[in-house]
Amino acid sequence: MENLIEEITNRLLLVNKTIPSKKAPEEIVFEDASVLAEFFADFQYTNHLIDAAEKQAQENIHALIECNGKLLDAIFSFKSLDLQIWKQVDYIRMAKKHDDINLKELRVVEEAATKLWKQYQSESNRLDMMPFDTPEFIQLDKKCDQSREDYYKAHELAEKQFDIYKNVMNKCAHVYYFEMQFLEILIDKIAHIAQSIMADAKRMEKEVGT
Repeated sequence: MENLIEEITNRLLLVNKTIPSKKAPEEIVFEDASVLAEFFADFQYTNHLIDAAEKQAQENIHALIECNGKLLDAIFSFKSLDLQIWKQVDYIRMAKKHDDINLKELRVVEEAATKLWKQYQSESNRLDMMPFDTPEFIQLDKKCDQSREDYYKAHELAEKQFDIYKNVMNKCAHVYYFEMQFLEILIDKIAHIAQSIMADAKRMEKEVGT
C-alpha cells in the first residue's frame, strides 16, 4: 500500500494531466472538475502529511527523500500550469446539473419499484377475497408470485442506484464548494511542508551518515 506522500504525488500528477487537457471552460466536464475538487477534499488537512513524513523518516530516511522529491517535482509542474480557464468555470452550476441528472435516474428506478409493489399488493388483496380452489385463483396466484419476484428485483436495483446516487452526491458536494484558489492555496501549503520535510530529511541523512 502506497504511503500518503506517494498518494498525494500520484493524485497531483493526475491533476497536472487534467488541467492542460482542456483549452476552454466549456470543454471542462464534471469528471474533470471532480479530479481537482476531490484532491482538495482528500488532502486539505495537511497535518496528516506531516505525520506520514515523521513515520517514514523513522523507517527509511532515504525513501522519504526520494518520494518527497517526486512530490516537489509534481508541485513545481502544477505551478507552471495556466489555470485561467479553470477559474472561469461555474462549479456550483456544474454540480447542480450533475446531481439533477443522477437524481432523475434514481427516481426512475424508484418509481418502477413502487409501481410493481402496488401491483403486487393489488393482486395479493384480490387473492384474499377469492376462493382457493378456483382456476381464477390459481392463475392470479402465479401472477402474484411473479409480481412479487419482479418487485424484489426492482427494489434491489433501486437500492443499488441509491448507493450510486449517494456517492455521486458526495462528489457533487466537493465540486459545488470548490474554487480554484482553494487548490492553489493548498498546493502552496503542501509545497511549504514538503520543502521543510526535505530539509529535515537531508539533515537527518547526514547525521545518520556521520
